[in-house]
Amino acid sequence: MLNPSYALSTLGFASLHAAPRPGHEVGRFVLGSPPPASCPQQKMPMLRDVILGPWRAVLVLGVTQILAWGALFYPPVLTVPLIAAEHGWSA
Repeated sequence: MLNPSYALSTLGFASLHAAPRPGHEVGRFVLGSPPPASCPQQKMPMLRDVILGPWRAVLVLGVTQILAWGALFYPPVLTVPLIAAEHGWSA
């Protein structure tokens, strides 16, 4: 039987066995070091900007999805036992 670790190492995937440790290079970055100057730091937006800005659509659609799924799945949970009792079906 083929040894999985041998197969991975021959394919060049030997690094998948162990998680990278701080101080070791991953791609062109070194783990545990600050990002290079070529990667600009972006600040997290203020809650006010999220609610009043263009991301408002994401919040509205998210809440709408939650309410829509709840409206689809919750009523049968409430009505099926009543229907079953009315028709004399066993639960």
